[in-house]
Amino acid sequence: MAFKDNYSKGCKACQNGKWLCIFLTYQCNAACTFCPAPFKNRDLINSALGNDPSTILGYLELYPFEGISFSGGECFIVYDRMLSWLDFFKKNQPQLYYWAYTNGIDIKKEQLVDLKNAGLNELRFNIAASGYNDPLVLESIADASEIFEHVTVEIPSIPDDFEKLIKTIPLLEKMRVDYLNLHEYLLVAGDPNSKNAPAGRFLMNLSMPMDYHQKSLLNTEKISSFCAENDFNIKINNCSLMKKEHQMYGRRITMGTLFKEDHEKLTKDGFLETIFSPGRISDEVDENLSNYHRADRSYFIHPDHFTKTGSDAYLLKIMPKLGVNDHPRVIEYTKLT
Repeated sequence: MAFKDNYSKGCKACQNGKWLCIFLTYQCNAACTFCPAPFKNRDLINSALGNDPSTILGYLELYPFEGISFSGGECFIVYDRMLSWLDFFKKNQPQLYYWAYTNGIDIKKEQLVDLKNAGLNELRFNIAASGYNDPLVLESIADASEIFEHVTVEIPSIPDDFEKLIKTIPLLEKMRVDYLNLHEYLLVAGDPNSKNAPAGRFLMNLSMPMDYHQKSLLNTEKISSFCAENDFNIKINNCSLMKKEHQMYGRRITMGTLFKEDHEKLTKDGFLETIFSPGRISDEVDENLSNYHRADRSYFIHPDHFTKTGSDAYLLKIMPKLGVNDHPRVIEYTKLT
């Protein structure tokens, strides 16, 4: 599946599943009601490949990743950490595309210059966090546009905020902001915008139910039409839940390749397959399948090496673990006859 509106190299890396997001902190200096972050911890660092730069680098060297992003929380709160991590990865993986996320609330121009010199390609601003038109945030966006290769505004597409946003877009156009990334709006508990919103339910990656605003995609279309009617150069990226689902496909391929075991086969859809063959009729089938990551590996055979023996055997479809601290899990199994 190809998306013609993946303008940024970062968005392309994301859709290909060849992108690593490193959360450098979970502390933030904004108070977005739509924020899904479950906690606020300044010292917590997290990524799908761990929280140690050298360990992460080892995985990056095993697979053709295309980009790294730095996020939070607000990563400018731990600016020195962000700069040192960027410098480390840029020196060791110079071919990757690097970008960072910020609300722009407390940024110094000299910080932007140092990040540019360290190799940051793109900076993405969430202007919804500050009401869309905060003068200091807009000033930082203008500074960033003069410094970085690309500048993006990335926000949830909130229908109730349509008028606020279209008043700010002409300013972004004058600043030569490259991209406007509009996420399909997820509904979270406690968000006033969610209270009376027409809600839909989307099941992400066969396991993660997400509630979304049913008019969010229409809002994105209206914003895109507004930009086209005014001949603006800013490019609209519709980051829909369907696009995020495609991202999960790419992540399954990436993580399945990195973490699959010898008895597992990676399918074209990014799932793993293996044969469970305990060698006898067993009362422990359900236990082994529900606790697959702890099951006796001698019971499993690579599908290409399996020969029917007359004993019970099962073809397992497995969700690969999507991070070093995750577990693979059986999502479907079929008894072979």
